[in-house]
Amino acid sequence: MKRNKKLSIILAVALVLSLFGGMVVRERTSKAAVLNRDNDEYYLVNNWEDLKTMATMIESDDTDYSGAEFKLTADISAPANNKWEPIGYKGAAVAPKTFSGEFDGDGHTISGLNIILDRYNSNNIGFFNTVEGGIIMDVTFENCSIVWDSTSGDEIVRATNLGIVAGTITSGENGDSELSNVTVTNCNIVPNLPYNDTAKSTVANAYMVAGQIAETTEIDDVILSNNNAVFPTTMDTYNVGTTSDTTPDITDQGGTYSGGGSGGGGTGPTNPTPTPTPGPTEEPDPVTPPTKGDAFVFNKVNYEVTGEKTIIVKKPDTNSSTVKIPQYIVKNGVKFKVVGIDKKAFYKNKKLKTIYIPDSIKSIGNSAFAYCDLLKYVYIQKMGTQQVTEQSMDALVPVSAAINISIGANAFLKCVALKKVVINCQVTSIGNSAFSLCKKLSSIVVYSKKLRTVGKKALNGVHNCKISVPKVKVKPYKSLFKNKGQGKKVVVAKM
Repeated sequence: MKRNKKLSIILAVALVLSLFGGMVVRERTSKAAVLNRDNDEYYLVNNWEDLKTMATMIESDDTDYSGAEFKLTADISAPANNKWEPIGYKGAAVAPKTFSGEFDGDGHTISGLNIILDRYNSNNIGFFNTVEGGIIMDVTFENCSIVWDSTSGDEIVRATNLGIVAGTITSGENGDSELSNVTVTNCNIVPNLPYNDTAKSTVANAYMVAGQIAETTEIDDVILSNNNAVFPTTMDTYNVGTTSDTTPDITDQGGTYSGGGSGGGGTGPTNPTPTPTPGPTEEPDPVTPPTKGDAFVFNKVNYEVTGEKTIIVKKPDTNSSTVKIPQYIVKNGVKFKVVGIDKKAFYKNKKLKTIYIPDSIKSIGNSAFAYCDLLKYVYIQKMGTQQVTEQSMDALVPVSAAINISIGANAFLKCVALKKVVINCQVTSIGNSAFSLCKKLSSIVVYSKKLRTVGKKALNGVHNCKISVPKVKVKPYKSLFKNKGQGKKVVVAKM
């Protein structure tokens, strides 16, 4: 009996394999796999296997990860001959899983993806299938391609909405989608297609970022560079790589976009001369230098001149979730140092999630970030010209004592989502109620050895938080942070 039962199982497995033998095997990891988290917040993506695990999690039917937050911790190069199916695509007969969470590249690059278009009728082809009210930020896609996989048994293409980042980016229940600091460079849309009969093939909406991008999508610092979308003249194509990728908010620095036959082809530039763009902290067209009291906008943030070569941050003009304040801005030939953040500068900002504050700042004004409901991470640290990431922070902490930074009263009052604050060597004072009612605050990292005052009720309503301080400052800082309104689980310990 046991032998017959075993034989029956083998025959059943063989039957299943015969039914599915012609299908492309999905490059995904086990459904049970789950990525590690950072402070119970971001799921950390460290390598190629983790990237596949992320895709599996988002596609899971057992757990809803559609609103989860993922962060790259390193550059990821896809292995040779990889086959990447769009995240969320689960087969022609199954509704796709849209992504409405946050994908934070943290300044890293994904390179070498072969995004597979392997079915006769395919919609929404890209790294993601569909982003619906999601956030894609601080990431570069390099040397990635959308390719036709002829092993699927059909060499006629009928495809709609192709893009390296996603097939479609639209709004969702959580609000509008957001693209911030995203670069697509040296990428290709459907190169080297093995057409047997191109006259029967059709591609519509083939762009470098996404096939369709909703007008309500918030776009900030999205750049295209040296990409290609070229199709045979015998093939019908509709809307291929148009200028600025369907929206003027995307910067196109040059590429080759060429459509096919009767469908109308591409309307984008073919090998345009790249337009020089200014550096991250430099403005072109010098005219009369601004003087004290003058205001100007740089990277969608307002600044006011306070001295001969000093400026402060005023209210931003951007709804971006991440704001990085530079140390210096060149305006009309004058190099200004950013020395302060005005009172109530970001007051009640409903979009801000992460703020990077350089060590040139001398003061963070009263209520500067009060009632920022989504603010999660505050980094007060050395910026320079380097990309600052949490992993590189130790090496970038300044050692100069030239600047004393003060955090004003109520500076982060009732930032109910705030989880982590990093305070650099220059901070000398924290004002009254600075972090009051930040109920989720779980980590304060204090690199400063010069902290002299912590105001009344600075930690009022903070209940479960570790304050990490230099080893030599554990004892004095325990006294300094004592009785500031915090709960009993708030501890001061060496980092």
